[in-house]
Amino acid sequence: MGKQAPKTIPFRTEMSIGEYLDPISKRRITRNMFDLNLNRSVRDQGPWRWEFNGNFRQNLYSDDTAQYRINYGSTIAYQLGKKFTANMRYSYLRPFGFSPLIIDRTGNTNFFSFDTSWQANSKSSFGIQTGYDVERAERSEVPWQQVGIRSEYRLGGAFSLRGLASYDTFQQSWSNIRLDSSWQTEDLQASLGVRYDGVRHTWSNLNFFVDGLKYGRTRFGAVLNYNGYSGRLDSQQYNIVYDLHCAEAILTLNDFGTGFRSGREFGLFIRLKSI
Repeated sequence: MGKQAPKTIPFRTEMSIGEYLDPISKRRITRNMFDLNLNRSVRDQGPWRWEFNGNFRQNLYSDDTAQYRINYGSTIAYQLGKKFTANMRYSYLRPFGFSPLIIDRTGNTNFFSFDTSWQANSKSSFGIQTGYDVERAERSEVPWQQVGIRSEYRLGGAFSLRGLASYDTFQQSWSNIRLDSSWQTEDLQASLGVRYDGVRHTWSNLNFFVDGLKYGRTRFGAVLNYNGYSGRLDSQQYNIVYDLHCAEAILTLNDFGTGFRSGREFGLFIRLKSI
């Protein structure tokens, strides 16, 4: 079709004949397959970009059955520098006919998704995302998917604060709210994260981590995981490192309230640094 054809009609075709063994009926099935794929990306000189892909597959089987499948996907994106981006995606998948082979069977998909992000300045950013399921709307079910709202704030190169909130459209409540903060320097690393369960109205988790606390020649570190449902710590981990110049003496304490290795464990190690 000429050298210029792939630029305007970017497609790929495939044909095959194969013999398969049905694991249930133990019979052999011959499949004749024709596959056509399209993939194209279009971008103007401005902020818009459009990408699409499509697939058509026709299968003919030796037991006088047949199936064809249509698959389509598209993305429309708008980007205004580094401050604002918006994306809308659409996915469609539907088989027609019948296939005796499990590997060729698929469900139906008819789904839209949306997301946008906005960077107010060099310190803070904001984003939101959700989806709409046409298949659920046709069954008179709630079509809107969970709404996710995310934000981030940075103060210099050391401190950051991130937030994520999810609104459950099925239960019509804020099901999950998560806040994470971190502080990182050359010597010290620390983070604190909390999660709130909006359905059960409980602070369900608290996670704390610190490493690099120093006092003289001694360095401290700890990891704590608190379970708000049970009202106790699921795990505690502490370590104390004492500098012996050419070596280090390390004392560890691990206390797990749940899990395969539940219980308390002490450890003492000598690590050589001069080799």
